[in-house]
Amino acid sequence: MQIEANRTMCPVCDGARLEVSPLFHHMICAYVGPAYDFTVTAAGYACPKCRHDIMSTDGTCEIVGTSARCSRCGREMIVSPPGK
Repeated sequence: MQIEANRTMCPVCDGARLEVSPLFHHMICAYVGPAYDFTVTAAGYACPKCRHDIMSTDGTCEIVGTSARCSRCGREMIVSPPGK
């Protein structure tokens, strides 16, 4: 499901709290997922698929978009880029 960037309520359950998170692409293993899928470590993050450590200056990981998750029903969705 995809939602507009200015949306504040869940389109599924009308919950009023959407947790917005960057969408990471780990190029080493091709995993794409929201930041909350990645384990926070002292160095930055660890990939949930390959367990490789990712530092903030690591060129093998990029932000490719934004995701949102409803704190009420748990539904996940992609956030449209502004102006699209």
